[in-house]
Amino acid sequence: MIRGSYIIGCVQCAKGRFIIRGLNNLNRAINGDKVAIVEIKDSSTTEAESDIDDDIIGLDGGGEDGEIVNYCCGSNDELLGRVVGIISRNFREIAGSLQPLQLSSSTNSRIFMPIDSRIPFINIKTRMSKELEGKRITVKIADWPADSKRPNGYWVRILGDIGHVDVETWAILIENSITVDEFSDSAHKELPLSSWIAEPQSGRIEWTDTTVSVDPPGCTDIDDALSYKKIENNLRIGVHIADVSHFVKDGSALDMEASKRCNTVYLVDRRHEMLPELLTSNICSLRSNVHRYAFSVIWTMDLEGNILDTKFTKSIICSSASLTYEQAHQIIQGHISVSSEVKESLTGLLEISAKLRQKRIEKGALELASAEVSFDYDESSQIRGLRPYKLYPTNQMVEEFMLLANTSVAKKLTNTFPCTIIRRHPLPQLDKLEELNNTLKSCGFGQLRYNNSKELNESLQNISRKHPHIERILRILSTRCMSQAVYSNSKDVPRLEWHHYGLCVDVYTHFTSPIRRYADILVHRLLEAALEISTIPEGWNRKLTESCDHMNDKCFASKRSSRASIELFSYYLFKKSGPKVTKGIVTALRNSGITVMCPEFGIQVFASSANKTRPYKLFDQIDVKLESHDRFSRFSVIATV
Repeated sequence: MIRGSYIIGCVQCAKGRFIIRGLNNLNRAINGDKVAIVEIKDSSTTEAESDIDDDIIGLDGGGEDGEIVNYCCGSNDELLGRVVGIISRNFREIAGSLQPLQLSSSTNSRIFMPIDSRIPFINIKTRMSKELEGKRITVKIADWPADSKRPNGYWVRILGDIGHVDVETWAILIENSITVDEFSDSAHKELPLSSWIAEPQSGRIEWTDTTVSVDPPGCTDIDDALSYKKIENNLRIGVHIADVSHFVKDGSALDMEASKRCNTVYLVDRRHEMLPELLTSNICSLRSNVHRYAFSVIWTMDLEGNILDTKFTKSIICSSASLTYEQAHQIIQGHISVSSEVKESLTGLLEISAKLRQKRIEKGALELASAEVSFDYDESSQIRGLRPYKLYPTNQMVEEFMLLANTSVAKKLTNTFPCTIIRRHPLPQLDKLEELNNTLKSCGFGQLRYNNSKELNESLQNISRKHPHIERILRILSTRCMSQAVYSNSKDVPRLEWHHYGLCVDVYTHFTSPIRRYADILVHRLLEAALEISTIPEGWNRKLTESCDHMNDKCFASKRSSRASIELFSYYLFKKSGPKVTKGIVTALRNSGITVMCPEFGIQVFASSANKTRPYKLFDQIDVKLESHDRFSRFSVIATV
């Protein structure tokens, strides 16, 4: 069960996606419950929204909830259902606060308001009513009687004062079940000394080609580096990935910690590591001017980017430079002076990456977009601004070689083992693409064709050329029509379904980020076995499907946490600065208002419309006023039109 709001949810099963509308049909199911449903043929069996009372929160905050609701809304020929049984409950710890006391209210009987608007208000009884006032707390649901509109629960712990940045961040992590515990003593005992140096090893080559890393500013957990060398009429290009599996052995205490977390979680002002910092920012990190262990993919290519040979090897590298995307771009442009070897390598890598990218796009890879943002800071490290994340050609340069490395490793593993980790991207949600296409036609922007990814990308290119002001919005909306990419056990999926739709490759995996993704550590171990450096870990086949499911859950949780952190800090920014008037583009229409993308700040917000008579259309350009919003102690940025 995925709840899109308090009054709507959806259930995915073998027959398809069922929409569950109304409290009676939801039948006390909570977001994340495993449920049994029956199909409803007559939509009149769902109750009207007018039956809902005041403590049911509508979708007035935009953001992820809005996306989930859109996902749950379906199309005109949607399947409707009703929950008839709850197989297993998701009674997790829930962050929120108490509804302020009314004069006539009992101080012992309180109503708990979850941060997550998909969760209903909860009745709790407590003798510490006054101590909990104004605090962010957590609650667990105990039961939900059949004759009650709300579940009953009990409070678990006090996080701190509502609105404090550390408290609100802690609430985000709890809401998404992110592990923030200290690493165990056993894990720390397995760490190498901080004075560790990379000694030569049998079977590990010492790489001497000029090697550089290119990352976002402030990056210390450097997973990858690139090398480049001309050899007669060909090129030798290497992707070198931190050899984390050398330090994190299967079944070790460090392995247990990493497998529990599965991801490093990146928030606006902090990150929560998958592994201890000694590994992530020092011993495994491919920092410049120090020797580090790596797992390398080496290609021999002709000057057009055609691959002549592929080699996988353990290596020792010494990066010549740790650069940001902007610095690498400035070096290529001649605005920053570096050694001729570094400049030649960056220039050559950029040139060949452009050819690789063009080949991918011609084959059918999609060029989509996400609403990424960056915060600007003042001299005292206080946030002073918000803007869209700026991309440089060097971002795409690095991306191309990471995609190529992941694809090369995926081919090697699937050709070697019947059972391995693949990263697959199923076909998009055709009903959503159809809806987007109808909208584009009605607005006079042209036809969206989507029989395959190549046709879809060409359509997006054609529309963007004719109407450049909607290009970014169009690609973001197209991204939301896509299915989620997931980790799978290759043995569980028919070979035709291994395909990665967005990248238009037959098979794909994750190899290039083992410092921050556990899936990549597992893939490294498999590649070691494929190269006969080691053997496959015992019991691998039995637990792979379960591992993939867990990694998927943690991957989604990490992304939700990052989005929630951005929304929280956006709220703080506008609360401090006051309302701002800016331009917006309408990206979604709802009964209660519209959703607007604001290019100046790079954020999408919900706008309640004071002008109810104006018939807004998708892609309309309008003026909006952005301001901080606090309802039921849920913090967001909203707009008024």
